[in-house]
Amino acid sequence: MIFNYLLSINNNMISIINNNDSELDFILFDVERSFVNDLRKTMMNDVPTHAVHEVIIENNTSSLFDEFIIGRLALVPIELNDDEIETVEFHLNMKVDKTTNILSNHLISNNNINIVPDLLLFQLHKDQHLQLSIITKKGTGKEHAKWDPTSGVCFTYQNGKYHFHLESIGHMPAIDILRTALNIMKKDHVKSIELLAELNN
Repeated sequence: MIFNYLLSINNNMISIINNNDSELDFILFDVERSFVNDLRKTMMNDVPTHAVHEVIIENNTSSLFDEFIIGRLALVPIELNDDEIETVEFHLNMKVDKTTNILSNHLISNNNINIVPDLLLFQLHKDQHLQLSIITKKGTGKEHAKWDPTSGVCFTYQNGKYHFHLESIGHMPAIDILRTALNIMKKDHVKSIELLAELNN
């Protein structure tokens, strides 16, 4: 896998220290502070993701308030790799005859888009019925924090090197956040083109 391959890279400009889907640690060499600040801001504000934009509750006989249900659903990360899709609809229609955990897997999309699986959303009890629709929309963290793909991006400066720690909220692997940000920045920064070349080799 490319993730395992990147772990062994130790180039002149970037060194990947730790990499998994949710976290990425890397070091940047020979870059200016302005570039480092722009990279951090771009990862947080300009990488497009999908997030819950609207929840329509059609029937709710559970003990849960509509506002609580909407709040829980808004936290579900949407994994979507197709840049052409602007909105996705998910539907849930559950009537249970015993206490049942409602998981993210129970959300069915109108075009076979998968949601992050096995996330516990809430619990329904005997004879309770919940029917709702969710509309997701593509956006960026610049518009609203719900589209920020990161749960944290920080860096320190030590011995002429910038040490980055990046955490993904779940919309996409952390390494893809970095790669997407560099692609966005390459129009303004030659360094972005050089870093992308090293990541993709």
